Amino acid sequence: MAYTSNPHVWKARQLAVNDVLVRGFTKAAVARKYGVTRSTVCKWVKRAPKQRNALIYTLPSRPHFHPNSLPLEVVTRVINLRKKTKRCAPVLHTMLKTEGITISLSSFYNGLLGFGATVEIRLINFGKKA
Repeated sequence: MAYTSNPHVWKARQLAVNDVLVRGFTKAAVARKYGVTRSTVCKWVKRAPKQRNALIYTLPSRPHFHPNSLPLEVVTRVINLRKKTKRCAPVLHTMLKTEGITISLSSFYNGLLGFGATVEIRLINFGKKA
């Protein structure tokens, strides 16, 4: 979710950028007028599109990748093995171990789920009725 829930924040950004670029106000004056920091106004001006009436959208704050994610080669090998053999995840995990690729079983499941493959996880029900 974005860091603001105001549906009209793009309009304030557009007005602030127009105050700087078209009307010639200083960034500090515009920042005081709109109640933001000067560096925020600088970022808005830098992100502003060439057309003056275009919107300046809120950028997502989530990271684009995770530093501990599985390498793409391993994930593609997992997906290809799954398509080729149509075996369950624990069997494929063992097959990868024999090939020399060592990843945890939970990472194996996440690698399959992350790329849209169906994973059926069967849990043992200890005497509980479903």
